[in-house]
Amino acid sequence: MSTNLGGRPQHRVSSDAPALRPPWIRKQRLHRSLRRSATITGTHGPSIALSQRLRPELVRTPLSSTSKSEVLAELSGILARGAGVPERSSQIHEAILGREALLSTGIGRGVAVPHARSPALSNMAMAVGTTREPIDFDSVDAEPVRLVWMLVGPRRTGGLHVRTLAAISELLRDDRILGRLLGASTPGEFLRIVEQAESH
Repeated sequence: MSTNLGGRPQHRVSSDAPALRPPWIRKQRLHRSLRRSATITGTHGPSIALSQRLRPELVRTPLSSTSKSEVLAELSGILARGAGVPERSSQIHEAILGREALLSTGIGRGVAVPHARSPALSNMAMAVGTTREPIDFDSVDAEPVRLVWMLVGPRRTGGLHVRTLAAISELLRDDRILGRLLGASTPGEFLRIVEQAESH
């Protein structure tokens, strides 16, 4: 604080004031908020067993896509078919793209968890895949992504949606489990790793 010629105190604006923070810092804070919401807020209720909500046809190891836009479209199709509504794939894809336009769901460490609410589904559904090569996902840590876990459901499943995000976040937090999932060569192997991780 300093004084002007009239003796009135003047407060200097901090160099890290929110308005002056560069965009990448604001983006990091938004991503931290996303991760906190997935692991803290709304997690009351029965624990989620991801292995019971996945089937081999909902897992791709690897995905055929080689870019973010292609991966989101491919997983939207897999999810729609798995939910029994293949004709609604484009609606699911549009919901995911709308969510990504707000903030990339690349949460760091090579992982992305694209998620959205959509009336195209009557129940929550998911699909997951690994990529052959790392792809740019505009992630919080600027690192490319190799594992993409998609989650979509109707608005009425809000609590379940958040608890499932929490379960995915908790599972992928372990570097050893993440490494094993990235190395899985078949959907069956991927699912066994998830099941084993949840049993410990």
